[in-house]
Amino acid sequence: GSITFENLTIKGQDDVVTGNPAGANTGITKLGAASTPLVFRNVKFINCEHAVTHNAERAFATTTDQVEMHYCQADVDKAIQSNSNVHATYSLFGANAYHTALSGSAPAIHVKTLLCGPNTANVGNATETIQATIA
Repeated sequence: GSITFENLTIKGQDDVVTGNPAGANTGITKLGAASTPLVFRNVKFINCEHAVTHNAERAFATTTDQVEMHYCQADVDKAIQSNSNVHATYSLFGANAYHTALSGSAPAIHVKTLLCGPNTANVGNATETIQATIA
């Protein structure tokens, strides 16, 4: 099943000495083989390098949306890292890439946004659909 986060502020660590790159931290990380969609509603991410990292098994990554963001404030450095489908609505992203494709991604994954801003970039190997954007 899915995991839903609603009406929260998620704060990253102040000092992280490991990671790639060192010092990077993520608000929520999902690793593993099973299909576990992460659904965020009215969530604010602060003090994070990345809001969400979702690393899924290929069979599940392309069949359903594995990361959903609705009415979120994810204006961190790079909001979403994933090798799976993403759907975001009415959310605020930072000035850098709002989606970064992880290894194992292919154009078979889809990143869809509706009325999000600033939608600056989708980095990596994915198919992007922007239905409307707020500049």
